[in-house]
Formats: sequence, structure tokens, C-alpha cells
Amino acid sequence: MVTSTGEALLIARERFETVALIAVSESVIRTILWIGIIVSGFGVVALLTALLICRVIAAWVYWRHERGLAREFSVRAATRFEMRRLVVMSPPFFGILLLTVCVSRLDFLMLSAIAGPVALGLYSAPYRIAEGFLMISQAVTVALFPRIAKDCAVNTDNEKSENFSLLEPQFKLVATAIRGLTILGFAGAIGLATIAPLLVPLLFGPSFAPAFVVLVILAGLPVPVAIDQVLGSLLLANHRQRADLVVMAVCGSIYLVALAILVPLYGYVGAAAATLLTALVLLSVRIIAVRITVRVRG
Repeated sequence: MVTSTGEALLIARERFETVALIAVSESVIRTILWIGIIVSGFGVVALLTALLICRVIAAWVYWRHERGLAREFSVRAATRFEMRRLVVMSPPFFGILLLTVCVSRLDFLMLSAIAGPVALGLYSAPYRIAEGFLMISQAVTVALFPRIAKDCAVNTDNEKSENFSLLEPQFKLVATAIRGLTILGFAGAIGLATIAPLLVPLLFGPSFAPAFVVLVILAGLPVPVAIDQVLGSLLLANHRQRADLVVMAVCGSIYLVALAILVPLYGYVGAAAATLLTALVLLSVRIIAVRITVRVRG
């Protein structure tokens, strides 16, 4: 918890280089310790102990950093009112996290249960390639969130506030991010779909060649996912976490139904189609949520 809070604090202050330095340093130290443990013949308990030690060290660094938690934390600030406010705010965020984790693995679970491990393997290999491209938009969104929260926050207490346009100065960063990610996403999707028949067998072997169609379908994910992540940041920046929770619940239900229909009919190809379809639906629902709760028009 200390590590996550310290990381969030530095990200909010746009100290990404510090977060990256701490994360990379921890990974290097942990890898060296694990290699030494494995070579020395110690078991899983030793590996877990090394992981715990690295986590504790990272937490201490975040706590003692010059702009870290030690300078921000105050016992006096933990009043009954503040604690009650945090407790009230927590359930929607916990629900968002839980739904995100469940939805992100729903295709693997249902494909394994319905079509079997062979279909799961043929699906998961090209999926990892598409997932790598999605990490780019995720990193961009994390970097943009502090600015979005600072520049685009709307007063949530003003129920009679006017509509806002993405063309207005306060939303300039959001509009620019959406345009940029859309252009890059389309270019990446076309390129990835074009080289998919060659890339999949090259990386995973000839036995995975038929699964290139999965990568062709999933190549369409970067554009809707990238825009959705920016709009999701806009919702959270304006304290609309309950709306974000509703969006995730609706799309999780749609994803479940789509997988239940398409996987028995088309196997791993059906799972890919259901994933892309749900991403498009998620973006549509998110746009509606932003228009209604934040009162933003295009």
C-alpha cells in the first residue's frame, strides 16, 4: 500500500523519471537476488522472502524520498471527516479494479472452459502481441492523467454547469491526446494486421500460423482502447468514479454474453471478435457517460 501510494503521489507531481528509476532498480535487484537464490538451490519460500524484502525497500524509498510520503503524511489530517470521506469513496474504486481484472481475463477463462487448452494456446500467443501495443496507450494515459486532472477538472458540485466542448482551452490536452492516439492507433493497426501472417509463425512457430487471424482482428484494439482510456481518465479526474463503475459493469456483462455466443461457434477466432466488439461497445458507452456526467460535447 505504501509503495502504491508513493508511486501515485510522484505520478501526480509528474515525477515519472523518479518512479521509473525506483521501479527499474527494484526489478534489477530482485532479479539478481532470485538468480542467486535459484543457483544456491533454495526454494520458493526464499524467492518470496526476497520479493518481500524488495517491496519493503521500495516502500521505504517512497516514504523517505524528498517529495515522498513522509512530507505529505500527517496524523492530524486523519480526522473523522476525512476518514469517512475516504471510506465512502473507496467502494467504487474497488469495484472498478475488480471488474477490470475480471474482464481482462474473461476471454481466457471462457475460451479454456468452452474450447479447450489448444484453442486457448492459439488465442493467447497473438493476444500477447496485441497486448504489447495496448501498453503504449496505457503508458501515455498514465503520463497525461495529472495534467488532465489539473486542466480539465469540472466542478462536480455545480449541477447546473454549462456544457463543455473539447474545443475549449481547458480540454485542449484531452482533444490533442485523442487525435494523436487515434492517428497512431490506425497506423499501428494497419501495420500490425498487414504483417500478422508473417509475425505470428515467426515468433511462435509454424504450428501457430493459423492463429494469425486473431492478431488481424485484435489489431483493431489500439484505437478504441486508447480513446477509452483517455475518456476514462477524464471521468476519474472529475470525480465520476461511479459512472466509470457503471460503464465497466455494463461492458463486462456484454463481454460475457458475446463470448458465450461466439466462442462455441468460432472458437478462438470468436473470442478475438468478442474482444474487439466489446472494446467498441465500451468506447460508445464511455462517450455517453462523459457526455451525461461531465457534460462534454465533441
